[in-house]
Amino acid sequence: NGKDAFKDLARVSTVLGMSSMFLVVASLCGKRTVSYLPGNIGNKFVLPKEKIIRIKNLRDIKNIVMKLNKKLIN
Repeated sequence: NGKDAFKDLARVSTVLGMSSMFLVVASLCGKRTVSYLPGNIGNKFVLPKEKIIRIKNLRDIKNIVMKLNKKLIN
């Protein structure tokens, strides 16, 4: 339910999704926000672009996770 989603949001530093309003909410709450839209499904990215990281393939997800882990360790 919606209450649980906001509790979860309060506990995390990064949110990964596809294309939903919750990604916008997470971004507005100051969370690192990543949108994964595979390049071959033809979805157009329509969310605010300035604060949401966009990725199109699984290799990019791996790179983002590695970068975020390095930031958390340092």
